[in-house]
Amino acid sequence: MAREPKIPQYAEFNRRDNCFGFHQQHDRRLSDWRSSSPLMIEVGAGRAQISLEFSQDHPDWQVLAVDLKSDRLNKAAREDPPANLAFLQAHIDQLDEHLDLVGQASLIWLAFPDPQPAKRQQKHRLLSPPRLDLFARLLNAGGCLRLKTDHAGFFADSCRLFDSDPVWSLTASTDNLGLQDNYPADVLTQTAYEVRFRQQNRPIHYLEARPSLS
Repeated sequence: MAREPKIPQYAEFNRRDNCFGFHQQHDRRLSDWRSSSPLMIEVGAGRAQISLEFSQDHPDWQVLAVDLKSDRLNKAAREDPPANLAFLQAHIDQLDEHLDLVGQASLIWLAFPDPQPAKRQQKHRLLSPPRLDLFARLLNAGGCLRLKTDHAGFFADSCRLFDSDPVWSLTASTDNLGLQDNYPADVLTQTAYEVRFRQQNRPIHYLEARPSLS
């Protein structure tokens, strides 16, 4: 099957009133959507499978799926998402250019981010010391960050990163996440990547961390 051209998907995304970014073609602002409800942010959301399920399971929350690629987000936006889910095309470091969310997130999700395994690439990882500072600022008191990955090296580096940061504490981790394990439903939600990795018998690594000063 031929891939769907990206340019029409970009235009389709920019027209949707629940989709935001620098190139949106409507007048609604992200601040118009945001309320005082608890907030979950999925960073590097791709097709936003965790966001879609979480927003349906938690109608009293708001969910913001953030990704640099609007064609990926557009596939999720086509799924008739509930009104408590919005999509933002942006780099995570540009988030404050769209809305000030400091101290507002109760949960941040990173599901299978690019592990950037080469030494020279690691500064671009979604989990790096500057990003830990950003995520700590976004989370409210009691908020947490959740990560899933199939990459053992990236997972080990991430655990060391949290262990060495005085602000953060690891509160849960496993090198082999089972689908019958006693975790919240969003932890057991399978992305397309996860389905593929499990079919290849690759273990799924999971961690949860909290800023100890929040």
